[in-house]
Amino acid sequence: ARYDVECMEKYTAFDQPPLDRCLADVAATDVYVLLIAHRYGYRPPENNPQRRSITQLEYEQASRLNKPRLVFTVNTDHDWKPKWIDRGEDATDLAAFRAEVEAFHGVERFTTPDQLASLVLQALQALRPPSLDSGSPRTRHYTPADLQSWVLRHHSQLSEAFLGLPSVQARQVHVPLDVCLTPAGAAATEGPRLLRPEDLEPLLAAAGSHVLLLSGDGGAGKTSLAFAIARRWLTGELDGVVRLPVLIETALAEGETVARKVGAWLEEQLGEPQAAELVAALLRGRRLVPILDHVSELAPAARQRLLAGLPPGLVIATSRSAEDVWKGRTLSQIVPRPIALDRLQSFFVEYLKGRGQGDVLRDDELVPAQNQLRRIVGDKPITALLAQMFIDDVIANRQRGLLAGSVPQLMLSYVRRLDTPVDPSQRERAGLTVDGERVQRALKCLALASHRQVGGDGEPGYQPREFSRALAKETLQQPEPEGLGLNGEEAEAVLGYLGERRLLVHPGEDSSELRFPLDPLADYLAALAQLEVLETKGWSTGQKAAWEAFLAGLEQRLEQAADLSRSRGFFLALRDAALERRGRGVPEEVPDRLAELGGLNPERERERLAEQRARKWMWERRVPIASERRDAISKLAAMAAAAAEPEDRRSVAVVASDRLSQVLANGDLPGEERQEAAVVLGLIGTESGLAALERRSSDGSQPPEVRRAALEALGLTARD
Repeated sequence: ARYDVECMEKYTAFDQPPLDRCLADVAATDVYVLLIAHRYGYRPPENNPQRRSITQLEYEQASRLNKPRLVFTVNTDHDWKPKWIDRGEDATDLAAFRAEVEAFHGVERFTTPDQLASLVLQALQALRPPSLDSGSPRTRHYTPADLQSWVLRHHSQLSEAFLGLPSVQARQVHVPLDVCLTPAGAAATEGPRLLRPEDLEPLLAAAGSHVLLLSGDGGAGKTSLAFAIARRWLTGELDGVVRLPVLIETALAEGETVARKVGAWLEEQLGEPQAAELVAALLRGRRLVPILDHVSELAPAARQRLLAGLPPGLVIATSRSAEDVWKGRTLSQIVPRPIALDRLQSFFVEYLKGRGQGDVLRDDELVPAQNQLRRIVGDKPITALLAQMFIDDVIANRQRGLLAGSVPQLMLSYVRRLDTPVDPSQRERAGLTVDGERVQRALKCLALASHRQVGGDGEPGYQPREFSRALAKETLQQPEPEGLGLNGEEAEAVLGYLGERRLLVHPGEDSSELRFPLDPLADYLAALAQLEVLETKGWSTGQKAAWEAFLAGLEQRLEQAADLSRSRGFFLALRDAALERRGRGVPEEVPDRLAELGGLNPERERERLAEQRARKWMWERRVPIASERRDAISKLAAMAAAAAEPEDRRSVAVVASDRLSQVLANGDLPGEERQEAAVVLGLIGTESGLAALERRSSDGSQPPEVRRAALEALGLTARD
């Protein structure tokens, strides 16, 4: 009758419960044929509280899906008797099932196998569903053996293609970190703990559609973890079954689905189209696993289009937020945790070993690097990306002995490292020299333009997003500070250079779309650009008015319950940038307001910054802003008093006394600061501090108030 037949007699061994396999086969077929004779059949134990036979459950699946059902029952008065005839409960349930079926269907009765064959053939030929009409392709059912053969045949080629993708190449080193895991249907979240291979086994054994969502802030390690899981599946390490990942990191075209996108990638790699039924079977059988990267960074319409076109089987998605769009789907969630402070140095060591640079830095170099990263990050989480960027920066600048003093400086240092063409003549484009300064200015403008693209509420989204090449070109042609004032040819030249240096990348195969290679990099570059734009506006309106107009609009959106969670990275990046400029055009209250927008506690942050300034001052000779100097002086005293161990207290006191003695001796500083330094020196009471106080108190050239403060500090020490 020109049908392909699928029945249990054709099954090979397979790694899933029989009921799941049978129900999936029913769902995939055009016609369901039911033969009822003398036995009720196997009663599967799973998901079967009423203890129905597997055949009755298949029939009910076909009924739910409104499949054509052809029913044939044996004549009970025939002359021959089979060896096995059900008795007792099975016979009762068989009779009830047969009566139910005969009440709803026109049933054909048969006596011999030959008669049955003739009746089935006639019924199938009379039915002729649309998929079997003349000229229409026949639907093929692929067995597990078929899928295994296809995967093994193409494994080497597709594995090499996936591992060679630029995004995968950039994340070859993955250091395992703690995660919080919420399995589908679980009442509570597990962890934080390291992800175990057995945590992923339920995803592979389950039937139906399933989404594994990796969520968290930018730089948390979501994409890196997705690729680490994919590399394990490529080798069959987890459950002995080889699975092929397919990366999708761009929006779908209108009318496109994930399955079609996967099919297009397979055709590109293998050089020939693959049948849609085969691709669907590979997806449904979890032999092809799509990885949807940067879901939250897509425009709202593109995000909805992507999620509406999810295929059956298993899908991995990375997103900054776990949104309502996943409702109604079977969802397991993994949230990578920040690096614990006590594991930061071991992270550095493992990361460097993974890069083959395990002996590049000694322990006495790693300790100050670890401390400096903790200082500049503060209460914000130390993500895997920040730690990697920082240690790369340490290695790049170790000869000069310089460590980045802030996260914005770290991001700009990263740009400088990528912006290093082997041949300097490569910077010459269209009569333009694309030097380091022009590269940074261009990237800042492009980052801010991409962040200003509107979100679902029609307002700027202030989050890393894909952006069109047309928007990029238009931005670079705008006058400063929004752009660079280039002409069209110069703008194309700059974009070409940035693409060659991989400071901008194409998501997927679409060369008309661009994005930054790292989300935190985009956030910080956009923040630095926003700072410069507000500074320029402040020349005409006043700095306070420019900032007030910007912040008030954001705070109003927050009061109106707008979802600004995806903008958190930008707000905190802008806060870091503003802290570096505070007192030099940035109003004092700005960092606190940005902290609140980013979900931080401003009071706790102020306390942390005071300590950070004090620690920073222990290494640097000059603190340019008066209010910060005062904070640092008082904090140095608190640090000397609060150290837990006597040895720590002594070491802090020695460094603090040295710095405060310099303040006391510096005649260019205001008198009140020098007086305060004298008081703190007396409270700390080190020998070097006392000597500095004695020198100032007996120096007749010193102002009277400084000599008096030095004498009073000596009195405090004598009293103790």
